[in-house]
Amino acid sequence: MKEKITSLETEVALLRKDVKTLYRREPELPKWLKNSAIGMLAGMFLQIMTMVWWAATMDADLGAMKEEVRLNTEFRMDFPKLHQEVMVELAKIETRDNALHEKLSDIKSKLKYVGKNGQNN
Repeated sequence: MKEKITSLETEVALLRKDVKTLYRREPELPKWLKNSAIGMLAGMFLQIMTMVWWAATMDADLGAMKEEVRLNTEFRMDFPKLHQEVMVELAKIETRDNALHEKLSDIKSKLKYVGKNGQNN
């Protein structure tokens, strides 16, 4: 019986020593957990960089579209005035053209008579 008590005391002492060792020891993370954490951080960094690039692209596209809309709107607002000016100038050109046709017809008719009378030939 003494031997069993001595054996139990020895085991208890060893258990106390193991408990103290475990209590003082800092927990260590497994190697795979450290590596996966680094991988996750790298993945998050890549995702953030992709989001920043995407947002910058969208901002540039939106700015370009706003500029196009602004130019188109200005043109549409100014178009009636421009159309009016063009139509006035076309009317002037048509008037000049009609006057030139009349003068040309008049000159041709006079030249017919000059040619028939023999004055020019």
